[in-house]
Amino acid sequence: MKTKYVGKNIEVTESLKDYTEKKLGKISKFFPNEVEVLVMMKIVKAMQEVEFTIHHDGLTIRSEVATDDMYNSIDKAVDILTSQIIKQKTRFKKAN
Repeated sequence: MKTKYVGKNIEVTESLKDYTEKKLGKISKFFPNEVEVLVMMKIVKAMQEVEFTIHHDGLTIRSEVATDDMYNSIDKAVDILTSQIIKQKTRFKKAN
């Protein structure tokens, strides 16, 4: 899984990257091929927002969550991604 990080009004630290990589490891089992993930972290009016975008064989999966803690936002966004992937599982199988 290739991960690209973008930070707006926030410095994406190594601890945030490590935590995100650990959480994204849970969804890597759904993709047999290499997949690229764009992770955008930003602070907007005291809310810490994370946005994940996955492009895989013409399919795009996104999740965006804003909470008062970046780690909590990452957890919730990965949960949303996981549920979307499970929901679209048949499309992934047809695309491969």
